Amino acid sequence: MNWKGPYVGALVLDVGHSTIRAGYSGESLPSQLWSSSVGIGSGADVFPVIPGSRYRIKSVEHIKYYDTESNGIVVNRNAYSRAVRGTLSGRVYDKAMIEHLKGSCNGNDFEEVSLLVGAHKHDGECWDNFSNYMISGDNLDKIPERDVLTPSNVVDFIHSFNSVSSGLSEVTGSRPVFIVEGNESTKKNRMVQTEVLFEELGVPGLYFGHGGQLASYSLGLFSSVVIDIGSSTTSVTFLADDEVIGWKEHSVGGDHVDSIILNLLAGTSESNFSYIMNHPEYNLGVSTLSKISVNDATEIGNRQLNKEMSLDVYNIHHDVRTLKESILRVSPVPLVVDSELNMTAQLPDGEAFELSDEGSKLRLNSKGKGLMPEIPLDAKTIISLDRINPFQLVGISCEVLFNPQIAYVPKFIDLGSFRGVVPICEDLLRDNSTYRRDIFGQIVLVGGFSGASGLQERLTMEMNRASGKSPQESTLSGTKCKFVTFNSKQASRHASWIGASILSSLGSFHKCWISRLEYNEHGPNIANRKGPTFSYNK
Repeated sequence: MNWKGPYVGALVLDVGHSTIRAGYSGESLPSQLWSSSVGIGSGADVFPVIPGSRYRIKSVEHIKYYDTESNGIVVNRNAYSRAVRGTLSGRVYDKAMIEHLKGSCNGNDFEEVSLLVGAHKHDGECWDNFSNYMISGDNLDKIPERDVLTPSNVVDFIHSFNSVSSGLSEVTGSRPVFIVEGNESTKKNRMVQTEVLFEELGVPGLYFGHGGQLASYSLGLFSSVVIDIGSSTTSVTFLADDEVIGWKEHSVGGDHVDSIILNLLAGTSESNFSYIMNHPEYNLGVSTLSKISVNDATEIGNRQLNKEMSLDVYNIHHDVRTLKESILRVSPVPLVVDSELNMTAQLPDGEAFELSDEGSKLRLNSKGKGLMPEIPLDAKTIISLDRINPFQLVGISCEVLFNPQIAYVPKFIDLGSFRGVVPICEDLLRDNSTYRRDIFGQIVLVGGFSGASGLQERLTMEMNRASGKSPQESTLSGTKCKFVTFNSKQASRHASWIGASILSSLGSFHKCWISRLEYNEHGPNIANRKGPTFSYNK
């Protein structure tokens, strides 16, 4: 890499709770999308983990998870190193393969062994036959100093055996890497990533960027409210004059919607379950959902709290996510009201009425018809789940993002202090340091869940209701709220990555890179000293 030139062809990497996004700076969309999980077996680590494939592993490890002891997000170092190496280079190797090559170099009998992208032991287990490549004994001559061979030597030279790559096929150490990090980043996590990238991948430089700020950059905005609804978290970030002035994040997201869907499916009748699975609106193919249980819903609902997940549940989660995304639509008005909560509202003249009545009036004025029932569903409306249709199933589950107290949230799901997306904005406005009502004229909706039909309309309605209240009832009172629309759903899903791609391709950004020389001089803490500053969680 030429550090003296005006242009740096960097790599952009966004490792989320559910998806890894990677590609080259200056591109409009990421070219690599992989699940942010690594298969763990007795003799092999597997990446990428393709749902439904025949792996000889029993569990997967998540790259990021919430540690209850430290009260924050933790980066799983082994899984992170494995996944990033596979995403950038595409060459992820079997532990058994390395040991086999070491033994062969020492004079042991050599047999042809399959080297597979995804690290498998047997040809029949390869998820992509094109990734299968046989190693012959003649290839051993390519490895120098075979008498003092170590695992690291094998990894350095084993790429010459494999002509196929599922990743970017980048030679290790040739380009700097721009890392997109979330709100819940910590100094320790940043140091772990810095050490892995410099020591194990040998990158010549790196930089960290704040995901919310980068998402705003993707639309050319320097002051905005960024609402990020992902698979495991929901966050709101306030940006004013190109600075992050405040944020709040809760461990509630698309995974909880998936868990509620599974929980409702487990409670429906066999005939209705068959109707939902074979609905003409979508085709699940070979589905694992016929084997679901409440325990599976529990494990998926608490995914972000656990380091590992069984492979069977991982496959079930993929299928229920496919079901959800094929017909995903959020109701434009409150759909589910728990009658046991006895929630009431009061008109200016003092007349009180039930919240469900208000929802009924909103439903009658709504333009959306066909997919949702004409009145809100409450505990009295649905006595049995045996008549629920797929659209009601998904619509009810999405209500957890707006009313976490609905009766259909399983008791095993811990939503913490989460009260909905709009209350997060109200909480931020209560703080004098983040009291900027003017930025609500530019609201940016991003994240993996942002592509849901009707989500932006529902949030607009919820915010307008809050802005119509008195100042004593809501800090959003009198605030003019307007969403900035992306040109495509893909742009909103990958907004943070796109912002990083734009920023890292600028010539003026050249001097911001943390170089290998600086890392050697100051250690991994240089990422905290030279990286972007914002309020860390720890």
